[in-house]
Amino acid sequence: MGVEPKAAVGDMLTDEQLILFLHCCQHSLEACKQTIEAYYTIRTHAPELFGNRDPRRKEIQEAMSTV
Repeated sequence: MGVEPKAAVGDMLTDEQLILFLHCCQHSLEACKQTIEAYYTIRTHAPELFGNRDPRRKEIQEAMSTV
């Protein structure tokens, strides 16, 4: 890519994930870096958004029924 990712993030992402982030950011390296940083910031501060996402859970079923 030509851009050195931060060590902590670079060790957590696979090549496939990096490619997906880059593709989603329309191949803009700066947008990709910002998106990855935002992803890990949100994941750190709001882990409930990323875990326990079983669609059969009662809470999820209730939320889906209101949509």
